[in-house]
Amino acid sequence: MNAIAIAAGSTFGLAVRADGTVASWGSSTGTNVPVATSNAVTVAGSSSHGLALRREGTVIEWGTTRTVSAPPPGILKVTGIADGNGFSLACRSDGTVLQWGSFFGLSKLANDFVVVPGLSNAVSVAAGFTWSVALKSDGQVAAWGSGTSQTNVPPA
Repeated sequence: MNAIAIAAGSTFGLAVRADGTVASWGSSTGTNVPVATSNAVTVAGSSSHGLALRREGTVIEWGTTRTVSAPPPGILKVTGIADGNGFSLACRSDGTVLQWGSFFGLSKLANDFVVVPGLSNAVSVAAGFTWSVALKSDGQVAAWGSGTSQTNVPPA
């Protein structure tokens, strides 16, 4: 396959090939990668949903938790992605983090995105089932979402 990046959803796998196309396998709508998916550099998967980050900093998504193959408009200059249970995250080059879909801990419509409040200088993101974490450039970790046991980050 000559993969350069991989990810797993609940019942499916994803891989970015060296040519920037995305391969999928398993049993889920998360395997329905849009034909237009090219120039991918990394992928993310969740229960039945997939994301691909493209070389130019845009995101493509697919699966049952979204009815279109593109995230809400305005999600640009992305450097990292993560996929949770019905929600998605994008870390941008300016250190902000965007979230769209089901907003655990944030109040917003599912067809739009929010900039995670109070978070800056993020360099990467990860998503759990109903919560999220971001690594900041100073080595600190920020967490938000539902469940205090997941969002209580130990001190440095």
